[in-house]
Amino acid sequence: MDQSIRGYLANLEQQGELIRFHKEVDPMENLTAIGWKTYDKLGKGSLFDTLAGFPDWQACNQIITDRRKWGIGLGVNEDDVISAFNNRVNSPIEPVMVDRSNAPVKEISYHDEEVDLTKVPAAWTSELDPGPFIASGMAIIKDPDTGIRNMSIHRQQIMGKNRTGFLICPRQAIRIYQKYQQRNIPMPVAMVVGAHPAIYFSSSYTAPYGVDELTIAGALLGEPIRLVKCERIDIEVPAEAEMVLEGHIPPDAITPEGPFGEGSGGYAMEGFTQFLDVITITRRRRPIFYAMQCGAPMTDT
Repeated sequence: MDQSIRGYLANLEQQGELIRFHKEVDPMENLTAIGWKTYDKLGKGSLFDTLAGFPDWQACNQIITDRRKWGIGLGVNEDDVISAFNNRVNSPIEPVMVDRSNAPVKEISYHDEEVDLTKVPAAWTSELDPGPFIASGMAIIKDPDTGIRNMSIHRQQIMGKNRTGFLICPRQAIRIYQKYQQRNIPMPVAMVVGAHPAIYFSSSYTAPYGVDELTIAGALLGEPIRLVKCERIDIEVPAEAEMVLEGHIPPDAITPEGPFGEGSGGYAMEGFTQFLDVITITRRRRPIFYAMQCGAPMTDT
């Protein structure tokens, strides 16, 4: 089975749930506005083929906003989506490893001084945001005591060529980060951008502490998630992702961050968060950036 976001987008388009835009859009100006209105008025997701300033990229938006789209992702009728979730999550499936030759996310890599997050079409979503965010990054980290993976979504304000903000809410990820702080060592993080909706669902699913959410993603797809080793940190990531950011959060990391237009329709105001220092980017040759829509419902968040 295809475990990529692009395979899912092709299915959406084939079934009339996606509009493909050939005309140029600007991630800093109008991409998310067009995507939001496309769903609000027509109930469709968006795929943008031409991005101003980012000739190597495409972007998608509003792609998992309703039950019909989830049904397409899970291969079930929209009336059966909830029962499919409920039944499948009870049968976790362990991931399998593949080598880099079978991992499209390894097609292009950048290291150290080559890393430049300003060349990623991170979108400016809401009017009062201070700049572009990556809202769709799924963080894969490991408990330093057990080595068990944890996966969760964290917003990332672009703060320079190799640094993003990294909001950690008081859930499982902060518990793991505190273990690294107690050891006074940086926490390795792999941020996965662009993957099958089953992987996104699992990253936002609160499994019991110590359960690898990638086993839940496997359960939803009915087959093991294919993983590949990161380049420079000891973490495994979905092999068919669009992009992976590898880096570290220092034990004393703190930076001003926000405001940010959240999924509630209001703003999370400016405050302080951790930050991620990126040392490596791997991606596909013509990647699709998932410009996850945040802000007033209905949106993917």
